[in-house]
Amino acid sequence: MEKIVIIGSNHSGLAAARFLNLSDSNYEVILIDKKSEISYLECGTSLFIKGEVSNLEDLFYQNRMTLNSEIKKLFLETEVDKIDIQNKKISCVKKDGTRFSQEYDKVILATGSKQIMLDIPGNNLANIFSIKNFPNAKEIFKALDDSTIKKVGIIGAGYIGVEIAEAIRKRGKEVYLFDVADRVLSTYYDRSFSDKVEEILSKNGIHLCLSESPKKYLGRKKIEKIVTTSGTQYSMDMVVQAIGFLSNSPIGEKELLRDVSGAYLTNEYQQTNIKDIYAIGDCATTFFTSINRSSVDFSISNALRTAYIATQHINNQDFTPSGSQFTNGFSIFNYNFYAAGLNLKTARLLSESIDYIEIEDFIRPAFLRKNSRVKLRISFEKNTKRIVGVQLCSQEDLSGLLSMFSLAIEEQITLDKLKMLDYLFHPSFSQPYNFILKAVTGLNIET
Repeated sequence: MEKIVIIGSNHSGLAAARFLNLSDSNYEVILIDKKSEISYLECGTSLFIKGEVSNLEDLFYQNRMTLNSEIKKLFLETEVDKIDIQNKKISCVKKDGTRFSQEYDKVILATGSKQIMLDIPGNNLANIFSIKNFPNAKEIFKALDDSTIKKVGIIGAGYIGVEIAEAIRKRGKEVYLFDVADRVLSTYYDRSFSDKVEEILSKNGIHLCLSESPKKYLGRKKIEKIVTTSGTQYSMDMVVQAIGFLSNSPIGEKELLRDVSGAYLTNEYQQTNIKDIYAIGDCATTFFTSINRSSVDFSISNALRTAYIATQHINNQDFTPSGSQFTNGFSIFNYNFYAAGLNLKTARLLSESIDYIEIEDFIRPAFLRKNSRVKLRISFEKNTKRIVGVQLCSQEDLSGLLSMFSLAIEEQITLDKLKMLDYLFHPSFSQPYNFILKAVTGLNIET
């Protein structure tokens, strides 16, 4: 029986175990992780903070008992400190210091990511939190119950920072959102969309502190002030650092190749440079269709996709892997934002021949009482009209539509192809000339 050792019980590691168990081949799946908890959905922390999830434990989608029944060997609170590539053995250390060696035929590295933390004076003061895992979430929730905490600073105005800012504001706290960039979500959305996010945040009482970041934290034992790079001092009772993530790739420091960000370098099948060693999820590079090269995608959807690709290759399946489009979305104050592929700034860095179309329209006919507006931007190559990116904003759930655009980018669909698509029309759902058709054809018809 072939031994497959998965190092890491995060989303990609658990997905790999499940895909291997579903295969016709008979594998001995061995899962090793240094953590004690498994399958925590970090992206659900903001939902719990603002009361949309009743129990923090509900954010675990797999329990240990079920996992024990699915996996031959499960070692939690166990750290891998070395891989002997020549003899195909893994050196492991349990929490109590006990060492053991695990043989393997193939290894899947699913070691995830680590949060970026500011290395500045005062970073060890109380009430300064990170937001990567389950213990972090419990600490933050407990602190927010403290009535003496009134002002909260969120460091980082990316997806996590924006959602956490909304969640804590809904808890009645005064929220300050800091970012070194001059606008929120600057690496993800074009300015017309980030402007809309800023408008929503400001309207709901969140203070935007852009083009500045903390230089030092001041306080006796607890955080009392943030001193920023602009020289401004902000009184503060609590700080949540939500700056971003880096790949966690500590294993095989000398043997395994990495990219400039520290992620394990992999090919299109998630294979590393060492035979029989794969890397998936946050710790590894993956192929991006829109830029035609490999990079890192810290999304859960990429964790599942790369797990599937690696396990299918282990199963000797003949297939051509699909790439990532960095399909993503978030929701704040009843507005939903979605994106896939490249934003305009990134696209134009790669090619000067990029243009875009943008439209704002009602989703349904104007005569319907129940209606919502939608904003759509499609970026495309001028000469081929190939779609390279899309962004959407609406109070409606358009997540299914984003999946369609993700497939369109993967399959290199053009604007001309979208003009001939068989669109659904019914007044309950859309206009006869819906907003996509209006955008790609240039029609401006009131319906």
